[in-house]
Amino acid sequence: MGKLFATRLEGDLHAEPALGRASAARPASRLRRFLLEHQGRKIYHAGDSAYFDGFKEIGRRLAPEIALLPIGTYHPESFRRVHMGPDEAVKAFRDLRARWLVPMHYGTFKLSFEEMDEPPRWLREIAAKENLTQKLRMLDEGVPVVF
Repeated sequence: MGKLFATRLEGDLHAEPALGRASAARPASRLRRFLLEHQGRKIYHAGDSAYFDGFKEIGRRLAPEIALLPIGTYHPESFRRVHMGPDEAVKAFRDLRARWLVPMHYGTFKLSFEEMDEPPRWLREIAAKENLTQKLRMLDEGVPVVF
């Protein structure tokens, strides 16, 4: 079996972190986002992130196959400074040039004002309108999936 490489992204390849989660012990620049690479396949994990133009650069330089992107905690609008909604996750997915979009960070805890089932429902609607349904992988907890 090959080696699994995990690279923490710093500097110009980063996600815009949830600012409220930074502290002296864990500054915003140290919040976690990763590129995992194994046998030439790449997975980008955005962590908690708002949309930002840097996703274009990440896509250009790293070209991940799978993009794990957050889709919850976006309402009220002021929360979008630190979180993406499904609409921005699709934009980030396109910027990343990934083959698969795997949504995350939704439906577990009530952290904002959208309904708990709204993020995946809205993401499915957007994916259908933008002809991305075949690229969307909604995972069930505890169920393994091979890409």
